[in-house]
Amino acid sequence: MKKIYIFALLFSLFIFTIVIIASIEKDTSNSFWREIGSWFKRKTRIKKQIDLSNNNGKKISPKLKNMEAAKKQKLHPVKCKKCVYMIVILDDAGLLKKTYGLLKYKRPLNFSILPGQFFTTFWKRKINKRRIHEIMIHIPMAAYDYPKSGIRPGMNADYIRKYLKKLTEKFPEAKGANNHQGSLATSNHFLMKKFFKVYKNTGLYFVDSITSNRTAAYYYAKKNNVKALRRNYFIDNRKSTSYIYRQLKIAVKYAKRKGHVVVIGHTTSRNLIKALHAMEKIFVKYKVRFITVSNFLKLQKKEKN
Repeated sequence: MKKIYIFALLFSLFIFTIVIIASIEKDTSNSFWREIGSWFKRKTRIKKQIDLSNNNGKKISPKLKNMEAAKKQKLHPVKCKKCVYMIVILDDAGLLKKTYGLLKYKRPLNFSILPGQFFTTFWKRKINKRRIHEIMIHIPMAAYDYPKSGIRPGMNADYIRKYLKKLTEKFPEAKGANNHQGSLATSNHFLMKKFFKVYKNTGLYFVDSITSNRTAAYYYAKKNNVKALRRNYFIDNRKSTSYIYRQLKIAVKYAKRKGHVVVIGHTTSRNLIKALHAMEKIFVKYKVRFITVSNFLKLQKKEKN
């Protein structure tokens, strides 16, 4: 009987020892994985702290970081010594809903929106979302074919003031403007003199689209201390990809000689985006930097100072 008790006691001790050993091994294994987990958490926490410190404590995604970088570049343009600058203005935004991929283009463009069109608000909203692009007002002006359109001869200063006030209220995001058509209006010195005496109070820049060889718009803009530029080339008078491509190549050559070039295209050109993508290697080769009009004017001011 004693042998049975002794055997039972020894068996109990044996089972107890196995349980203890198993629990120790389990704890050791768990502690190992706990150490790995805590190390990973520490690394992640440190990375987050770095990211937050670089963004003033605001948590942002990689996509937003890119947008913030674009915004910083837009606010504080930096002169690139070996770059040449291309200012691309795209007229007639608002005429069609189709964007033909232009809004997704990775380089900054200047979209000149035509007031009072069915898709004017649509384009404003889309451009504002992209951030890197700039909004301009495409001011209707009288042409020889359309003598009663927009700003036209016979208007007095008060009427021009009211007209511009309506436009600026509709486009508070706009940094500047250019003329829509306007062969008749811009070649009328008396009208341009009156127009820019009023326009200078808007604080907007002006780009002369040069729709007439006799245009006086740039001259009177500068005379009234309005920040102004002139168009050098139209790039899509013909709508084929090959023609737009050739025009862009000519524009790059001009920019290499002069340092910058102002080109005008249209949002209604379905092949424009294809030509821009086809030019990518040339843009990279010659260090062509696309820039908004307002940023280019800031760089010009810095150079003068």
